[in-house]
Formats: sequence, C-alpha cells, structure tokens
Amino acid sequence: MTTGKALKGKQYAGNPYVRFDEGNVLSAATPRRGFLLYYHHQAKKHRQHRATQRVLHWLLDGGKSFLKSIFGFSICMFALGVTAAEMEQVAYGIKWTYLVSNGKALITDNSKWVKRPETPVAIKIPQTLGGYPVEKIRKNGLNNLNSNYVRQLIIPEGVTSIEGSIGSYYGWNITSISLPTTLRVIGPEAFSYALNVAQLTLPEGLESIGRHAFKGCSMTSISIPESVKELGDGAFKNCSIKTANIPKQIKVVPRSLFEDCRELETITLHDDITEIGNYAFSNTDKLKEVKLPSKLKKIGQGAFSGQIGTSLERIEIPNGVTSIGEWAFSRCSALETVSIPESVTSIGQYAFTGWKNLTSVTIPARFKHAIGDIFAYEHQGREGVPSNDIFTFTGSATDCGPRQGVRLADMEKPDTNINRRDVVGGMDQED
Repeated sequence: MTTGKALKGKQYAGNPYVRFDEGNVLSAATPRRGFLLYYHHQAKKHRQHRATQRVLHWLLDGGKSFLKSIFGFSICMFALGVTAAEMEQVAYGIKWTYLVSNGKALITDNSKWVKRPETPVAIKIPQTLGGYPVEKIRKNGLNNLNSNYVRQLIIPEGVTSIEGSIGSYYGWNITSISLPTTLRVIGPEAFSYALNVAQLTLPEGLESIGRHAFKGCSMTSISIPESVKELGDGAFKNCSIKTANIPKQIKVVPRSLFEDCRELETITLHDDITEIGNYAFSNTDKLKEVKLPSKLKKIGQGAFSGQIGTSLERIEIPNGVTSIGEWAFSRCSALETVSIPESVTSIGQYAFTGWKNLTSVTIPARFKHAIGDIFAYEHQGREGVPSNDIFTFTGSATDCGPRQGVRLADMEKPDTNINRRDVVGGMDQED
C-alpha cells in the first residue's frame, strides 16, 4: 500500500481529474474507482441531491462488492446523468472508441487503425457499437484515421451530428462520401480541406452547416437543401464550386460564405435575402451574373470585391437597399454600368474603386460631392475618378449626405492590388 504523501499531485488511476492529497491512503487503484471519485467530487461541487452523494460515497468506501459490481456503476450513471466510460470495438479494420449516452453511441477521438492502410481504402463507420446505434461523431472523431490512402467515407443511417472537424486539415484525399438522410448537423470545420469530390449533394433534412465546414474542398458542384436553417461564416470558402444556391430559410448571407471560390460562375439568390455579409462573394473571379434580391437592404464590406478578370459587367442595385459597405464592389475590373437607387443613404469609402471600363453610373445626387471618395482609383501612379460625363444624378442635390465635400486630395490613396485585410486598416478579422 502506498501513502498519499508519496504520490501527492500524481494522477489517480490514470484519471486526469483525480489526484492524491497528502495523508490519504487509496488502494485498489482502478480506472472505474478514479471515475467514481471524479463524479463524487462533481456531485459535491454542484450541490446535487444528498442521496446522490451518499450513493457515490457508498460505492467508493464500503458498499458490498457484489452490489457494487452489479448495480453500483449503473446507479451512479443514472443519478448523475453522465455517460459511461470510453469503450472499444473493432470493426472494418478500425478499433473504434466511443461513449454511450441515452442509449446511443458517440464516436470519440481515440479510434485507431488496427493496421494503417498502405493501399486505397474506405472508412466505413459502423451503424452500431456495442449494440448501441451510432448517433454522433465527436470533434476530431476520425483524427487518428487520417491517411492519404482513404478514398471513401461512408457514414451510416442513424448518425444525426458531425460535431466538428473529422480530423487534421491536411492528409485527407476523400474522393467519395456517403452522408445519411438522418444527418441534421454538420459542425464547424467538419470536412475542411478533406474532400476531393466532383459533386456533393447534402441530404434533405440537414438543418445546420457550421463555420468553415467545407472550406478548401475541391468539389465543383454543391446542392444545399432547402431544409438548412443555419449557415456558418466561410462554410464554402476557397472551394472549387462552379454553381451554388442559398436556401430560402437563410435571410442573411453569411460572411465569406463563398470567398475565394475562383471557379464560381453562377449563384442563385432568392428574393427574401435582406443582407449580404462582408466578403461573401469576394474574389469570385469567374462570376458571370448577379441578380440581387428584391428585398435586399444591406450589402456588406467587400461583398463582391476582387472580381479581377471577371465577366461581371453590370450591377443593378435594387430599390430598397439602404447601405453599401466599404470596398463592396472594388476591383470589379470588367464593370461597365452601375445603377444605385434613391433608397441608398450610405455608401462606404472606395465602394467602387478599381474601375477600368465604367461607361455609365446612375447615382443619387446626394452623393455628387463624394464621387472622389466612392470611385477613387489609382493606376500606374496616377490617381483619378471617372469622367463626369458618365454620371447621371437622380433626385435632389441639396442633400449631399454624410460625406459631402470629400475630395480625392483629402483621402488616402488606395492601392487596388493589396490584400483586402490590409486595405481596411486591420478592422477585418481572419475568417
């Protein structure tokens, strides 16, 4: 028997939450006993019912061994509503680790290959583990299975949630993926940089796609079901998709949703969208046409910026829009005509900078004295604004708005070739 003084500060039974205290003598160190000690401490900490504490104390310090082994652990779990200890099962060449909660299995991040693959393989997640249906894949649940040899990922029916990244960003080369119809949540960074599929069809019934869920994936087509209620920032950032849609339950296009999707040619925006977030379609060089929603109110900072070499020649901003953010259409080099309605009361600095081919601009007269601010352009060391004869001013010129009197000479010279995070003076945050 070892005294607590000799072991002071060391982990008890391999449990990181339980350590020896000086003067205590604890024998029969087992993982289960360490687990019970931890939840006994939690019960006291959170002042749970005294009966719960007594059950745990009895299990730790003197209950009958038979009852302890048969009933004790179950009573503890029932009283506290916690999951069982992590368990293991080998299936499809993988030693799966999982927890059980409410009769369902949750795959954890300790699963490992029985033998790491040396030829192309598929990861097939079992439909049941230990007799319990698999319901969730925890964040990093497939982390230790990351391999360039993995070509296929099969997620079975019954799985409702992928809680986060399946594992390390790099090293995956999944060319085929099967998602269940039961799937409801795809968490943040779930498949980031992992997929190399031609087409991805998400199951009808899916409700939430997290931040950066498919960032950096190489699929060329994505079909987002109408059941989706939540889209995270940058969910499809830096993908190779050519066509995409926004589900009708989404009223605000998230920040950076399709940023850096340089192959994107067509995007379908439904009329109930009221706001397009910052950089939502920035650097989509091949975007051919954008029909802005009729109920749109706000266009965010840099929303359509960086369309260098694009065929986007015309943009008509619908009546009802009140705000156009800084750099919203900057560096749209092919843009020839711009129409801004009377409803617009705020236009951010450099909103249309980077023009080269502008031939016609319709804009409320209230912005007449801010043209240098909105359309400023610098090329080969020379600064300027479009020629006055391309502008048509609508409404009354008596209200010049908040930027009246702004002249190009008063402003910092823009450089249309620098990164958009530099041009906003550090106000933008990494996505």
